[in-house]
Amino acid sequence: MSDVHTRRGDLIEEFVGARAFSEYERNAMLRSAVERQFINIGESVNLLSRAAPGAVSWIADYPDIISFRNTLVHEFFEVNHSTVWDIVKNHLPILRAEVVELMQEYER
Repeated sequence: MSDVHTRRGDLIEEFVGARAFSEYERNAMLRSAVERQFINIGESVNLLSRAAPGAVSWIADYPDIISFRNTLVHEFFEVNHSTVWDIVKNHLPILRAEVVELMQEYER
């Protein structure tokens, strides 16, 4: 799960940077890069839910994260760019904080 907090989250933040939604929406390569990281995050959360069901409870929206991953992989034609942008800006920081708490708890 540290991968979610560090590498994947960092990459999304690096890709998006200070860009506006309009640029994100126009840039297919940027959208693809961000979506790929969310696929990896969703898969990590999915694996955690199977391997350590108690641990995944630290992640408030874990079923939604897994569902979002499945949408990106299997229903990519239905991806709403404004939804992805909202997740980047409003939900990813929360997820990263939850992962930090989870890692601290399990390091004790």
